Amino acid sequence: MGKVTMLVSVGAGALDVDESYEAGKEYDLDDEKADEFIVKGYASGTLSRPYDESEKAGLLGQIQAINFGGEIDVLRNQLAQEGGGS
Repeated sequence: MGKVTMLVSVGAGALDVDESYEAGKEYDLDDEKADEFIVKGYASGTLSRPYDESEKAGLLGQIQAINFGGEIDVLRNQLAQEGGGS
């Protein structure tokens, strides 16, 4: 299991998830889902294994993001200052 802190909210039905994950909250996810969220920038945490650039590119090719006035960057900066960023 991988522990992540969500940087953005991910709703049920998005990214093939069955439940919603709320920005700013911590979750224990299976390693594959945790790694996907970390690589895509949806969450901070520690990857379960090293990913080469082609693997990261494969995951990033499936990304969808909406940014309203830099709120994502503000939360990332706040988490990094608190030591929660990766």
